[in-house]
Amino acid sequence: MIQIFANSYEYKAIWTAPAGNRQGVKHGKNDTFSNFSLSRAKSKIREYALNKNFNAFCTFTFSPRDWDRSDFNACKKAITEYMYRDMKLTSWLLVPELHQDGSIHFHGLVYIDKKLCTYGYTKVSDKGVSFQHYYLPCVNEKFGRNDIQFFETEDKLSAIGAVTYICKYLSKDVFTAFGLSYFCARNMKTNILWCKIETRRAVDGFVAFAKAHNLREYHTSHYTSFDIPEDLFFDYFDNQEYWEEKACPSHSNIKSFEPEQLKF
Repeated sequence: MIQIFANSYEYKAIWTAPAGNRQGVKHGKNDTFSNFSLSRAKSKIREYALNKNFNAFCTFTFSPRDWDRSDFNACKKAITEYMYRDMKLTSWLLVPELHQDGSIHFHGLVYIDKKLCTYGYTKVSDKGVSFQHYYLPCVNEKFGRNDIQFFETEDKLSAIGAVTYICKYLSKDVFTAFGLSYFCARNMKTNILWCKIETRRAVDGFVAFAKAHNLREYHTSHYTSFDIPEDLFFDYFDNQEYWEEKACPSHSNIKSFEPEQLKF
């Protein structure tokens, strides 16, 4: 079956294999963190970012004078309550980072009104790009130090850059230390399921369309995904019968099938 989802920038088709045909991924206990788990975490963060849930990077550092920075649960509880209760934020995601001295640092993405922030300084990169840094005085008073950098939410490349920046802090070491790779606000915007392609004829028609337009593909042991620009998606949606006939003029509408192009 192929499911087509929409986010704020594009459409994505996910071609999955029947559960009985999935091989190669071993699911361990809850305290294990496989490469598949890492990939799944990155995919979910990307999904949140591409649905315009965030407009800024953020960093939170707890002061050693007022907090036990080695107590992850206490720090996580404090920052979570502060996000909801005091700042009234509904879209945020934080990734913990464990320093060599055992202290905890948080990197994340957040959607926040720029008017609430105070300008701090501007840093110029080696390539001559200027980055303006802001902070929230109330967070400094409560926890220690924070840093906020805004990015353009209407630009897909900026959103992907945000994902790349945050995901570099995801690691097996973090999961082993804290039992999670990230934590975030509830009920953020996610991909919308647009349609399902279930018959063999329809699936082959979509594959023919994807090959004809050279759609970008991503492969995992469980699925293949295709990125579909908006204009091409509606071209496919309006001409499904053409692509089905082009791909397999003799196929019948059989719902039970095994994806032939995927190796499991």
